[in-house]
Amino acid sequence: MATAGCGLAPDAGCGTPYNLQRTAARQPAGPDDVNVILVPGFNPGPYTGAGNNTYLLPGREPALIDAAMGDPRHVAELERGLGSAGLARVLVTHAHVDHAAGCAGLAERWPAAEFVKIPWPEHDARYRVDWRAVRDGDHVAAGDGRLRVVHTPGHAPDHACLFDEAEGVLFSGDLL
Repeated sequence: MATAGCGLAPDAGCGTPYNLQRTAARQPAGPDDVNVILVPGFNPGPYTGAGNNTYLLPGREPALIDAAMGDPRHVAELERGLGSAGLARVLVTHAHVDHAAGCAGLAERWPAAEFVKIPWPEHDARYRVDWRAVRDGDHVAAGDGRLRVVHTPGHAPDHACLFDEAEGVLFSGDLL
C-alpha cells in the first residue's frame, strides 16, 4: 500500500503534479495511478520540518486533504493546481492548527467548498467554517474517486486517515 504523508515527494516543486504509485518505487505514470498534486503548506518549524504537505485530488470533485495554516502562498499554489476548477471540499485529518487553521481562508476564496472531518468540538469551533461530520467507515467523494475515513485516534482524538480503496493509497495525516 502506498502512503502519502509528510515529505512524500521531496524533489517535487510547489504544486508539482505527481502520481502515487502502487509500489514504493517511482515509475512512469500508468492508468492505475492516483492523480495527486502536492501543495506545500509553507509552514516550516520544529515540528513540521520544511512544512506540512497538503494534497489536491483534481477531477470531477476537486478535494484538498488538509488546509495547512492559511499562508497566502498555499492558497496561490492551490489556485494554480486547480486551474479553472473550483474546490469542492477540504478533508481535514485532524484539528491541530497546522492542518486546519487555513480553513477560514480557503472558505473565503471558495465559499461553496465543503469542510469535512471527524468531530472534536472543543477544537473545531476555533475554525470559522461549518463542518460536515464524518465517522469511521464513511466514504467521501474526492477527485475522480472516493476516500474511506479511517478513524486513527492517538496523535489527536479526531485523527483520521483517508483510504482510496480502489487504488490502495492511504493519506496518513500525522499518523506516520
